[in-house]
Amino acid sequence: IPEAQDIALLALLYPRGEVREFVITTFEQLIDTIVLSPISLNRLQAIRDWYPLDYHAQFNRWIKQQRKKGVIFQAEKNTPKIKIYATEVDGTGTQGFYLWVQQKKHQRLCGLLVKLGSGIKDVWLTPEMTAKDIAHSFAQINDGTVTFREVDTDYLLLIVNHFLMVTLQQGGMPDLQFLQIEELIGLHFRPQSIDVAVLLEKLCVQITPFTPESTQEAFKRSKSWPKNKKFTESWYLENANVDKLVNRCSNIVEGVKICDADKAMSDVFDYELEVHRDAWCFHFLWMALWMQAGGRRKNEKIGVDCLLIAYAIHHGISLREIPIMNEICRQTVNNSIETMNERRTHLT
Repeated sequence: IPEAQDIALLALLYPRGEVREFVITTFEQLIDTIVLSPISLNRLQAIRDWYPLDYHAQFNRWIKQQRKKGVIFQAEKNTPKIKIYATEVDGTGTQGFYLWVQQKKHQRLCGLLVKLGSGIKDVWLTPEMTAKDIAHSFAQINDGTVTFREVDTDYLLLIVNHFLMVTLQQGGMPDLQFLQIEELIGLHFRPQSIDVAVLLEKLCVQITPFTPESTQEAFKRSKSWPKNKKFTESWYLENANVDKLVNRCSNIVEGVKICDADKAMSDVFDYELEVHRDAWCFHFLWMALWMQAGGRRKNEKIGVDCLLIAYAIHHGISLREIPIMNEICRQTVNNSIETMNERRTHLT
């Protein structure tokens, strides 16, 4: 049954590695006897790029065998009109993408969630909807709890390709919905890590002036972000190690738990923030890319400031010297004090 072959091909995206190995072995045995559809040949080529390089020669051979049987690639559809929105990067290193896809009378809303250290966390897409229903759905998503910006396809590809690589490095695999979104929007995602050092150098040399004084000015401006930039509200850490450090700096005085906040902040800097300084360097580079995606807005300095902060962290400056990192540390300690009881991580 031709349809069964096309469906079976999608098992190459199965989340468990041992199942994918079984699928590869099975296809190797059957590829001479089956004829794939044009859409499956396209998918085989797309999925090839999500497998390690060791498998590419095998996938290429399968494609060549199908081409000899007369199978042609399905012609690419006209690229639909797409509006791409991305949320801010939160304190856990998570960003959401929302793609409003408009194709003649049919419209769909798609979503991608990426997370530092995890890769692509979630993918979804709606059925075809009317423009009115799409606008209503998007209004519910954009409810003011997060900051959205419209971004371009270059930014989407840069970030998704990076986190696709993270997914693959951890033995994961994109799912069917990821493939569907790729086919729907006419873009191809290929795993490609962001080279932080190279990208920082490339972007920072474009800053005028790029001087120690401009970096200090960026530091000073960053101190006020928690007061007037909503996107920093989630810039704090919440984990068991933070709670442990905060508890070590706390004592019971007349039945009330009192925390030495200064000591707690010092410990959080030493044993949590500095330990993960590379992640914070990436965080600010990522924020800079987000702020500048689709064109820098008039008089907006936050993107450049984030870039200068990332550059300073990359070149070894103590995080204590950066005002926004002090605010992040303070918010982390305060959050731990206020919520650890609720999260049942309060040590007695």
